[in-house]
Amino acid sequence: MHEYFSEETSPGRLSVAYQEGMEPQHATHAGKWDRNPMTAAMLEIRLSMTGHALDQVVYDTHLMWGRVCGGVAPQRVNRFSNTGGGPAGYRVPTNEQYDPKLDSYRANPDALILSENTVELTDFAPLVAFGSLETLRSQRMSTLSSCNQGLAPEDAMVSMFCAGEAILGSEMTSRENHAPFTIQRNIWCNPHKRVTVEETFGNPEYFDNDLLDTELKERYAINNLAVLASQRGEEDITGDGNAMHWSRRSLRGWVYVTSSGDRHVRAGMYRLADLPLFRSDSCAQIPAAQCSDERYFTERQPAVLGDSIKGNDVWSLMPGVPFLDAEDGKTGDAGDPSHNELLVTGEARTALEQQLIDNNIDLNDLPPFVRDQIGSQIDSQQLQSQGSYFSEITAGGRRLSSLFANIDAMTPLMQNRIGAMKGINLRYASQGLSGVLKSVKKALQYSQVLQYRKKYLNVDKQVADNLNGAGRWRTGKEALLEHRCNRELSLYLYNAVPSEKDPCTHAVYSGIEGCMQEDLPLISDPSAYGVQYYFHRFLETPSPSPPPPPPTPHPPPSPPSPQPPPSPPDPLDQTIVMERIRDAEEQACTTVYFLSQTTRCERLAIALTQPYLVQFISPPTPPPIGDGTSPSPPPTPPPSPRFPEGFTFVVPPLFTLSTYRYPLILPDGMTREADGYYIGNTESALAAFREQLSQASTQTLACTPSAPLACATEPIEAQCINGGRRCGTSAENALNPYLDAEFALTHDSYLWGLRFSIPRRPELTELFVGPKRVQLYGPRNTPIPCFEGDTKVSAVSTAYHVDVVCAPPTATDDALRALATVWRMRLTLTGGFRQIWLDRDAPLQIIERPLQAAGVEVLALPPSPMQPPPPPTVAKQACSQFFAGSWLDEGVERREHEPCGMTREQCCDAMHERGAARYEIDDQGCCALVWMQLGAPSLAFTNDTTRAGKYTNRSGTGF
Repeated sequence: MHEYFSEETSPGRLSVAYQEGMEPQHATHAGKWDRNPMTAAMLEIRLSMTGHALDQVVYDTHLMWGRVCGGVAPQRVNRFSNTGGGPAGYRVPTNEQYDPKLDSYRANPDALILSENTVELTDFAPLVAFGSLETLRSQRMSTLSSCNQGLAPEDAMVSMFCAGEAILGSEMTSRENHAPFTIQRNIWCNPHKRVTVEETFGNPEYFDNDLLDTELKERYAINNLAVLASQRGEEDITGDGNAMHWSRRSLRGWVYVTSSGDRHVRAGMYRLADLPLFRSDSCAQIPAAQCSDERYFTERQPAVLGDSIKGNDVWSLMPGVPFLDAEDGKTGDAGDPSHNELLVTGEARTALEQQLIDNNIDLNDLPPFVRDQIGSQIDSQQLQSQGSYFSEITAGGRRLSSLFANIDAMTPLMQNRIGAMKGINLRYASQGLSGVLKSVKKALQYSQVLQYRKKYLNVDKQVADNLNGAGRWRTGKEALLEHRCNRELSLYLYNAVPSEKDPCTHAVYSGIEGCMQEDLPLISDPSAYGVQYYFHRFLETPSPSPPPPPPTPHPPPSPPSPQPPPSPPDPLDQTIVMERIRDAEEQACTTVYFLSQTTRCERLAIALTQPYLVQFISPPTPPPIGDGTSPSPPPTPPPSPRFPEGFTFVVPPLFTLSTYRYPLILPDGMTREADGYYIGNTESALAAFREQLSQASTQTLACTPSAPLACATEPIEAQCINGGRRCGTSAENALNPYLDAEFALTHDSYLWGLRFSIPRRPELTELFVGPKRVQLYGPRNTPIPCFEGDTKVSAVSTAYHVDVVCAPPTATDDALRALATVWRMRLTLTGGFRQIWLDRDAPLQIIERPLQAAGVEVLALPPSPMQPPPPPTVAKQACSQFFAGSWLDEGVERREHEPCGMTREQCCDAMHERGAARYEIDDQGCCALVWMQLGAPSLAFTNDTTRAGKYTNRSGTGF
């Protein structure tokens, strides 16, 4: 993954790398933001975890990387599930204490997995920072969430957060805490922070816990599979108390540079130790550096202690959480009781001294920081803060020599409490001080609280980019030694690389009143290895091969040249195309566990819609005809129809759509087009439109040159007008929409085909593509078949029309004579969510041909005019009252729908036959019968004029 991320970097147009010509954009990338495949991968995994506990936590790239490729503390989201903690330390549990064939940590030649390709966890984790080199070097990266002007314009995540995506707030805070400047100021320059060689350049700790699993769902088999803690490797990168000290302090963490304007650094993955990110400023020069470790005391009255107090209650005054080593840079402030250390005074101090003497405990055998803590409890005035060692502690005239035996004599309680105060992990413990603690808790009556007093430098100095102000950029290993000192490490480096200069910078705050005047220590706290085991990692590592020279700056854009004609596509064999289709289907099926459904469907759709010029394989040659035992060869296919001579076009005058579309009012600033999508937005245009609707007949509302409506059906309920059927839900309106057309052929001519004209707007053109059905009707609506009536429309030609041939090439004379009697046509786009949208002025042309040109004898056939209009109907029972544009509102018990296409008289007759009280009818003859409630007012109408055209004077209520 590191190699892939490094290879796929590409600077955004807003980056310094692109604007100064240091890095070109990838051929497939032209965006304004840096390409960041690492964040994209983490987001893709996060978004695919639908239903997982990760769905309920805020996204954070650093934590997501830890859960996928490293180790973080599992986060519990409810009683039953948590987010998981990453693969760090995972091994295959077995029922053997050690199984070399399943050893995934050591490169065992007999191992079944990872035998020769074992990868250490630290080769790819943890991820500590990412962004452009300019952002990583900027002091302002510690204030990403403030959206400072000009900061990280090439960073997509920062841009989206500053544009209002508040959900990325946790992401910004995490990146601020991992910024190189934050490490430099809040950890290296802070005397209160404990920095060790092992945390900065050592390996992670070993695990304390075994990894257990259960083989069978039986009581005797619970936790019968195990990996011992010693076999899980040095991969515990979460740290004690999940504080993640190693991950936040280690120079072995990884930094992803998405773009770089420095000619000496290319975009890619780097260790923090080897990447020049730190400026040469000393701690005394950077803004808001905390420089004091001065201590002071405040009195406190503790709770009354007596014999009833249990063994550990004496330490309730000492905090159990390591606040003094937190990463926020604000711990230990005066007046904050949660950041205190316990100082035992008075009689309690005397009792503690006596117990130490009685138990022959020697303080000199303890590590220096432990002696500092115990000494501060005995007598703070004798605390030696000048160096790592103090020689003696005097209490009441008695010299405490030969006291503690060794560190193993400490109880776990003492170790944990001291570790909490100093941010350390004392791994080994015993019960040597249990008697001391029991005696001290009885004598403890009063105490004082020890606190830190902080002093900040350069508080008025603003953080800034100042990318060109650094004399030389330091790598992590160089910058650490300019802030922290270790005498043994300095001597080692001096001997390894002889130089007249001391590798360590001493007393960085020297001469500043109120600040620490000694060296900021880089202490050593070895556990599994010796003190000097990791010193060699501070040596200068060979630099990688120099990057190629950067490309020349971008020249000014030249005027665009005419586009060359596209090269003709290369024909591909049918088998190759089929293999590509199968590969796309296989990828969609095999990625179901780590890609979301949306992503898989989008990728499959893109793969299946790629255009190819296919060279189809010829069918196999049929076997030769022998003695009659072999099958006969298949008949040859009929020839393709040839466009006939002497054809003419007939334009139908009458059209009926399944539903009609009421157009939208033209928004301000837009141009009205001729496809009928909008109507004018002026009062005169709306008045003219209403007048057209009132004057048009039911079969001339659309699809004719002077029609007010577009030749389109409408699925959306709010814009749907009843047509050949009633408007319903959107799904009902878009199911099998149809267009009816009536026409009259020329005498002694037959219908050869149909030509449908399609709008040129691309989104309307594609509506016609798909399955269709064309039906023809002769006298008395007799069905007459159409040759290509059911052929699917695969594409629309560049001429924007679709021709449907109804006369087959092998048609008989009788079939052509039948086509000469056609007077009505119905086009149906079959399927759900379909919409008809044809050219407004000439949506349909009937292609006819004389029978004589086809060699058909003309018989004495009656003329085939259009179906004559039905005679006017006379109501069987008169309905004398009709209220145009009005609809019953109150007192309606129920409504029942009659078919559309009825006259007012037919609707009146249906009312009397069904015993209804009222009838309602609209412009398209859609009749509804109304039954009234008992005692309802005789007339309670609502005049609805909001949909002119749907409710004209032809629509209303009668009885």
